[in-house]
Amino acid sequence: DLPWNEFVEGGHPIIKYVIGKYEMMEILKDSGDGNGFVFLDKTIDPYFVDKSTLPAANKSAVWKYKMIYWFDGKRAGEWSKDLPVTVHGE
Repeated sequence: DLPWNEFVEGGHPIIKYVIGKYEMMEILKDSGDGNGFVFLDKTIDPYFVDKSTLPAANKSAVWKYKMIYWFDGKRAGEWSKDLPVTVHGE
């Protein structure tokens, strides 16, 4: 299942997922800056907050994420579909 998101106070997106039997989740992010998907983090927290700098005030951007589980010290399964999130500057 594709993780889903919501926002914490201040506009930072939360990536939620079920950890289940897996060790962690690896997250890639495309900030729309022309660099494509780059490594963001590996986390065991099923409520991961992306604390990246938000766009300037009154601007918005679409950030895309893709995730893959880790099990027994290596990636397990397939990368998720892209998860687009619109963030806004405050």
